[in-house]
Amino acid sequence: MSGSPFTQQPVIQLQDASSNAVAQAGYTVTAALASGTGILGGTTSATTTTSGVATFSALSISGSGTHTLRFTTPLMTSATSSTITVSSTPPPAGGTCANEPSGYTRFHDQPWDSAPIRNVQSPLGWIDDGGNGATAFSIINDPTAPFPTTNHNVIAGKFKQGSPGGSAPFYVYRPFGAGEQ
Repeated sequence: MSGSPFTQQPVIQLQDASSNAVAQAGYTVTAALASGTGILGGTTSATTTTSGVATFSALSISGSGTHTLRFTTPLMTSATSSTITVSSTPPPAGGTCANEPSGYTRFHDQPWDSAPIRNVQSPLGWIDDGGNGATAFSIINDPTAPFPTTNHNVIAGKFKQGSPGGSAPFYVYRPFGAGEQ
């Protein structure tokens, strides 16, 4: 899908003129769009290991259609990938909720009619251990929320200005039951 990291990331093996693997560390291999329109995102360069292998991570293409990638490194002939087809629409969801991955089952949709209360388990299992849910959260209606019902309430957390990084202005969670994972 456009903008999503490839499910299989490119791995490049350096080769000599006879197509034999070259075990050489330290070569920087750069990826770029060779054909198709769009933007190549992610980590577009990788350095070879002692076995001469460069492994890319988080590469993605923003822009639909067919594309190819070109991989280059100084003093070597470039290589071009096979065709990559990028879709502009997401694949259909696997379950009954639009954001439910295939193979998973939704156990509860939380309609967020009220904020969680300190150390009190809500009817759907949410607990506010920080005790500041009433002041740190607000309930808002979001028509883009993925709930399959007419209630599109979501909970919005408020971060105080100047909060230090790594701190938690609230702590709300739902413990899993014995049969849930």
